[in-house]
Amino acid sequence: MKKNQRKAATLLIATTLLSSPTLADSDEWGNRSYMRSSSEYNQYREECGSCHIAYPPSLLGKISWGNMMRSLDNHFGDNAELAPQEQKELSAYLQQYGSSDRWYQFWRKGDSEIPLRITESRPFVKEHDEIPRRFLDNPKIGSLSNCGSCHLNAADGSFNEHDVRIPGVGRWDD
Repeated sequence: MKKNQRKAATLLIATTLLSSPTLADSDEWGNRSYMRSSSEYNQYREECGSCHIAYPPSLLGKISWGNMMRSLDNHFGDNAELAPQEQKELSAYLQQYGSSDRWYQFWRKGDSEIPLRITESRPFVKEHDEIPRRFLDNPKIGSLSNCGSCHLNAADGSFNEHDVRIPGVGRWDD
C-alpha cells in the first residue's frame, strides 16, 4: 500500500472509531453525554437509581438494554415494572445512549450470548480480571455490581482507575 493510501486508511479508521457513540461517548473517554439530556437522565437516575447505581447506558449494548426493559417484571429476581409511558421513555433513552450495535462485538460476552449483566460483559471482565478473590469476598463490597463501593465517583459516571479505593484495603494500584 502506498504511503498516501495508508494515511487515508488510518485517518478513516481513526475517524470511524472516534465518531462511534460507544467509544467517543463512553466513560473511559471522559465524555458523559448521556447526562446532558437532563430530563431523560434525571428520570433514569430516579427510577433505576432508586435501587442501584444508575449505570452509564454505554456499559451495555442496545440489544441488552432492550431485552432488560422487556423483562422488568423479573429484573434479576425483583419486579421493577414501570408505567407504560415511563418504560417507553426510559427504553428510548437507553437505546439512544446504549452501546452502538455496530460496535456491539466489543460488548458481547460471546458469539451467541448477549449479557444482561454489566459484570458479564467482556470489557468489565477484562478490567476486573486482576482483582484478587479476597477483595471480592469483602462484605463491604458485596458484589461486583456494587460499583460505588470501590469507584468513588461511580454515581457520577466516572470509573477512573485512579479513583479506586478498596474498602478496608485502600487505593488500588495495579
